[in-house]
Amino acid sequence: MGIRDSVCVLGGVLLGCGISYKMLRVQSAHLKQLQALQANCKQLEEKQYEDAEQTRIIEAKLEEHIKYEKTVTKQLQDKLEEIQTHQTVLGKAETDDKKALERKFEEIRATLKKEEANIVERSRELNLQCNIGLKPFETQLKLLKEKCGSLEQLKDEVYTISLKIDKLTEEIDQINKKIESSTHEESPVEVREESISKGPRGNYHTSNQSSISSNFHTDIVILHANTDQSEADECKTFLMNNFPDISNLQVVLPEDLLAPGSQRLPGLSSLLDSCRLVFIYLTENIESDTVAGFGRQINLIQSLEDPQKANRIIPLQVNEGNILVELSPLIPLKYVKDKTDRQFPIFKRKLENLVKSWRNILP
Repeated sequence: MGIRDSVCVLGGVLLGCGISYKMLRVQSAHLKQLQALQANCKQLEEKQYEDAEQTRIIEAKLEEHIKYEKTVTKQLQDKLEEIQTHQTVLGKAETDDKKALERKFEEIRATLKKEEANIVERSRELNLQCNIGLKPFETQLKLLKEKCGSLEQLKDEVYTISLKIDKLTEEIDQINKKIESSTHEESPVEVREESISKGPRGNYHTSNQSSISSNFHTDIVILHANTDQSEADECKTFLMNNFPDISNLQVVLPEDLLAPGSQRLPGLSSLLDSCRLVFIYLTENIESDTVAGFGRQINLIQSLEDPQKANRIIPLQVNEGNILVELSPLIPLKYVKDKTDRQFPIFKRKLENLVKSWRNILP
């Protein structure tokens, strides 16, 4: 066998092998497709089974719903028949109730007319009793008016007496000034001075003494009730120690101005002649105290139309409350003793302005 024949045989064998391999690949692809088709068929069968099961469940629910609908329809029909029966009964009862209500309405109307007549009669009796009962009050009112007239007359008399007292006080002050001036010329004067912040003062030894100085050596005098003396003294100390912008602030109490051996407090006119400002320490105790008498003197000063004196009298409002009627014409100053209070700067500014302005007016 020649080489050529061998090559031909070998080529034939290789060609046969190539065809067989290609057919094997085609068969393998067909086999995979067949397997895929079988898997799809199986899934379709399972899906068909599930759909059949779902259809069976839906049919069962549908049958159950049909039965429930029939039951509800039957119940509604029974209710409808029952309602129709009730409507028939209620129609008959409504007619009976309407007649009963009409009868009741007539009874109420008759009762109201009777009550109205009773109220009119009762009102007539009450008016008669009020007229009879008011007669004593009218008599008392007439008597009160007469007493008010008498009080007005007494007020005029008190006013006249107060004017006379003020005039006499001024004359006494002038006499004391003359005596003091003559004493200064005849004999030397021995004066013992103490700090005004340490208690009662006024220890001036001369051959003749006046109860109060006639010069403005004092900035503020604090009038107070007897029961408020300790509080007023604390107020004096507070004012003197907490206002450094006011140089040499002089604050006293009325008892500080008493002459040795004297027990009579100086009058308001005398205080105004020696002190630039008069503070009235307002508490609930002042209404029942003799110091309230200063209020009447304040009204006298107002009636004399002396605005300078009236403006120098200032109610020092310690607590929140109403001001005495006698002091109502005056402008109060709210006292704030707590330096941390937000109102304290306002109080401080007002006090400083008052003292400085009156120092300029009354040097």
